[in-house]
Amino acid sequence: MKKYLGIIGGDDIFMIFVVGIAVALWAKAGALDPPFDIYPKLTVALLGLFAVLGLIQNRKTLRNDSDLRNGTRRWSFIATVAGLFVYILAIGGIGYFVSTFVYLSLFFLLRRKAIAGWGGITPGTVTVDLALAGALVATIAVVFKVALKLVFPEALLF
Repeated sequence: MKKYLGIIGGDDIFMIFVVGIAVALWAKAGALDPPFDIYPKLTVALLGLFAVLGLIQNRKTLRNDSDLRNGTRRWSFIATVAGLFVYILAIGGIGYFVSTFVYLSLFFLLRRKAIAGWGGITPGTVTVDLALAGALVATIAVVFKVALKLVFPEALLF
């Protein structure tokens, strides 16, 4: 089986797309008055940074020719974009913290399935993924809502 380095896949295109969105959102956040510009600028800067790091990681990853032939990467890209779209819609409806927890939990589960297959998903790994998603959401809440006293949009659930 041949391995390819340097072939642009759906993940690369998605990361470039995310970097472009981050640049556009940074420009839009520049119109906000201080101190209301801190959270949007910090969020967009982290989004852009992680997208660039993800792009670098993707470029260094060897890709199997079977992955390229059977469209695995294309479906991964489509599922990622669709998941982000649903997540963004859910934020306004059920709230940032609940939708972020659900999104991260599903993302971790699907990522584990992609790496290890269904056999890699056990009650223990699901527990770890849920705990990690909860810890990330709790950290975001403590940093931005408690420490920085930022106001999150009102929604059905907190």
